[in-house]
Amino acid sequence: SLVFERLGAVDKPTSARITGTCLARRTTTSAFGKGEHRMDVSIAFSPERLYSGLNKGRTEVFGRSRAVVTIDGRQTVIEGPAQFHEQGQTTQRFTAPFSYMTLWGSGAATTMLIAPKRRDGYLLEGDATTEVTSVTVDPPAPVRQLYVKLADGRELDGEATLVQAYTIPMVGNTWRGHMMNVQLGGRSYRGHINDYIIGDGVPYTG
Repeated sequence: SLVFERLGAVDKPTSARITGTCLARRTTTSAFGKGEHRMDVSIAFSPERLYSGLNKGRTEVFGRSRAVVTIDGRQTVIEGPAQFHEQGQTTQRFTAPFSYMTLWGSGAATTMLIAPKRRDGYLLEGDATTEVTSVTVDPPAPVRQLYVKLADGRELDGEATLVQAYTIPMVGNTWRGHMMNVQLGGRSYRGHINDYIIGDGVPYTG
């Protein structure tokens, strides 16, 4: 099994790590249960900046990680920008469609959310936080256009290019993950655009 451990308070973590061994599958379509490949994992995360408030009870932490992953005896080391979040709540989740974007760059990070009744988020630049007042993004595709309006009046155009797509079964539906390289407002980011498309769908462009 894999074990996640956070050191420090939920709103002020000092580090986080994942360690352990599991049996994994080589697939982009996730399923529950054991796979056929032994995977040993050691991931260390060092926070650089955090944000609380996108959703009630949610903290998002951005920083860097170093992962050592060994699959069937073959070791791979991965280092780079990373993020983790925690959200405690008692109400039911995954009842509405959404598109969730989390992007990590040099000295900057952003999280944005599109749902039936909202399209907002925030941009962290150094120690400064600017709220996102509006965001649009193309539906899932190998290349997705992105447009962001900020509370300080700036407007950012961008383009997200797919690196890897994968799916996870989620309460009878499908959560669609997309690892992306993103150019936005003159900055380069790595991160995810994740889509949960149910009901009337995600209002990507308003």
